[in-house]
Amino acid sequence: MSIYYILVVTAGPRCLTFWYHMYGSSMGSLNVLRNDTQVWTRSGDQGNSWHRAEIDIGTVGANYRVHIFYIEERLPFE
Repeated sequence: MSIYYILVVTAGPRCLTFWYHMYGSSMGSLNVLRNDTQVWTRSGDQGNSWHRAEIDIGTVGANYRVHIFYIEERLPFE
């Protein structure tokens, strides 16, 4: 399972703030990209609690895209 969001952001300084919960041995990775450049990532078990992420996605002179996506880790069948 993968989850994917795309935000189109107007020019200017921006900060992206969100909460995430990644608990368990089969956690994949949560990623944030700005115009195809990775600006934040977390992978694996981050503990059984909610975490706040605050990411400065910078100042750009034109509109830009922010991609937020989760990639599930698939464990081999035993």
